[in-house]
Amino acid sequence: MEPADEKSNFWRCHLCEGASRSGTWVGGFFLTRSAFGGHAAQSAPQANFKTNPSPVKGQELIKVQFVDRSLGTVTSWQWNFGDGSSSNLQNPSHVYTTGGVFTVTMTASGPGGSNVVSKLDLIRANVPGALNVDFIANQTTGPAPLTVRFRAQNISGTALTGTFDFGDGTTGTVGIGNGRIAHTYTLPGVYTVTLTASDATSTDIEQKVDFITVTAAALRR
Repeated sequence: MEPADEKSNFWRCHLCEGASRSGTWVGGFFLTRSAFGGHAAQSAPQANFKTNPSPVKGQELIKVQFVDRSLGTVTSWQWNFGDGSSSNLQNPSHVYTTGGVFTVTMTASGPGGSNVVSKLDLIRANVPGALNVDFIANQTTGPAPLTVRFRAQNISGTALTGTFDFGDGTTGTVGIGNGRIAHTYTLPGVYTVTLTASDATSTDIEQKVDFITVTAAALRR
């Protein structure tokens, strides 16, 4: 209900499920303001980020560009790159000079509070050493179900163990003297395959992006 005098000062409006608001009538409209100092409460930001390249695997010296993708009002950033280095830039870049698997954490802070996001094992950098592996496949494209036979190869050094990540959520292991493994892709898609191999002192990662293409099964007539 509008008061008779639109020039009167603040009125109290009991609307919106009983909430109490203060405001003033201007030109037939009731303009509200918060009863708590005139400022609406702000929620904490939702921290998030991406990397370029993505995924980050397979090189000894990896330069990674981190891109802030947080939601909400953010006024400061704190990054932990997992290798003992950090940054307070919004979109930092970082070079991983040692091999290993690293978890990256970013804290986004603003007027509404702080929020933390951690991405486990995000960075996979080679351990420098003499070991160098590769792999081949008997076929890389075909209709589902597609059975592919992979073979790990030593370019230099001798790997003792190896793990294939077939890119579809499954893995398989190979060992010294037996670098062959077969895997069947049951669903159409494009798959990145990664081989992680180790000897007594070092680790090498070989990744082939979009290596396997599986098409839809042919219709039977």
